[in-house]
Formats: sequence, C-alpha cells, structure tokens
Amino acid sequence: MTKGKNLFGGFVWGLATAIKYLPVIFIVPFLNLKNRRVVPGLLSGFFLLNLICFFWMGNQVYLNYFSVLLNHANGSISGQSPFAYQFQSWNVILRRLFVFDATQNPNPLINSELLFEGSRLLVYGIVAGIAAKTIFDLRKSNQFIELSIAVIGISVFEILPASATYHFILLLFPTVFLLKNLLSKNDEGYFALILILFACINCLPIILQKIISADSPFIFYRFYLVTLFYFAAIWVVRKKISDLSFVMHHA
Repeated sequence: MTKGKNLFGGFVWGLATAIKYLPVIFIVPFLNLKNRRVVPGLLSGFFLLNLICFFWMGNQVYLNYFSVLLNHANGSISGQSPFAYQFQSWNVILRRLFVFDATQNPNPLINSELLFEGSRLLVYGIVAGIAAKTIFDLRKSNQFIELSIAVIGISVFEILPASATYHFILLLFPTVFLLKNLLSKNDEGYFALILILFACINCLPIILQKIISADSPFIFYRFYLVTLFYFAAIWVVRKKISDLSFVMHHA
C-alpha cells in the first residue's frame, strides 16, 4: 500500500484478517479517504479465503467457531478461569472486584454483576472516546494513517478482555508506526520514552512473574505496564497534534 498498490495491499490484509481477526481494527483510518480501493481489497481477500475454507472444511467448523466467538471476545475461554491473573486485563481486575465465585473469587470488594458490566463498559467507552477524538484531531496531519493506526492498535491492547504473551507481537505493528513519527531531533525524548516502555512490556514480565506472588495486588504487572504505555502513547500523539496546530496557526 505504501507503493500505491492499494487494492492488492488490501487483499493481502484481508487474507490476514481471515486468519486472525484483530487486524481488521486498522481499517478505520481508511474509511473516509478518497482512495476507496483498500476496503474492497480487504473484503475480497477476507471473503475469498473464507469461501475456500467453507467448501473445503464444511459448515460445522464455522458453526463451532461462531458458537464460541462472543464468549472468546468477552474473555470467557473454555477450560480457563475468567478470574485468572494471566489474562492481565481490565476484564479480570473488574471481575475480581465485583463478581462472586465460591471457589475462584470468594471475597470480591462488592458482589454486583451490574457494577462489573457498568464499570467495564465505562472503561471501554472512555478508551474508545479518547481514540476517536485523537483520530479526529489528526485528520489534517500528513501522518494521519500511521498515527491513527498507532492510536487504534495501542488503544485496543489497553482494553483486550484476555491477552496472551504472543499477542504483543501484534502490538509491535502500531508501535513502529508511532516510533517512525518520532525520529526528529525534537522528538528524541518521546522516542526514548515509547521505546523503553515497549521494551518493559516485553521483558519485565519474565522477571516479575518469578518474584511476585499470585495474591499480590502487583500480580497484574503486564496490565500496569500496558496501561502506562497507553497513556504515554496518547500523550505523545496529543503533543504531536498540538505542535501541528501551532504550526498551522502561525503558517
């Protein structure tokens, strides 16, 4: 796509989305652009691969997939506890605070399913709102696509209902786009901050899991690091927007 092959780029993107659905989140910045070839390309790749698989594997595979999809997206994975700290998410923290379970969570702060669902929706809504406002403010930037992908990707990782270590390979993609836009001398401090925090997300948990007990409030170490990374990334992007607004105002 960076070489102008938008239809084919979208097609390859669609193949990737058919295999692992998370990449579909990056389509948002392309929806309002004059170039309309990316989205048709993505849809073509997505449906072509699924059509082949449907005729090859049969409809039962797809019925099984959709029967667990919503639970999976909700952080309820078969054979795994929804209270497990390994998921390192808002979902687990809020569930531990507000959902009673006789064996896995006998002492919640307040036993209220309503508080759990309400606080979770509030967090998701705040993160989505910040992302939407930031992307809107980026609309006049020459780096709109790259910075929007960075904001969307990093925001989604902040609210993943359940995460595994390998998922953070995908966080590299939006992080690289952000770092690419921090290569000037004026942005060296921001570049170092984002790079160090990203390295901490990937390296510190290896050490922390060996020294922090499962009943410690610090057991959500990766979640805390991701949240710190999220706020730092949004702050850096907002600074870039402020700099852009200043330049345009005095142009």
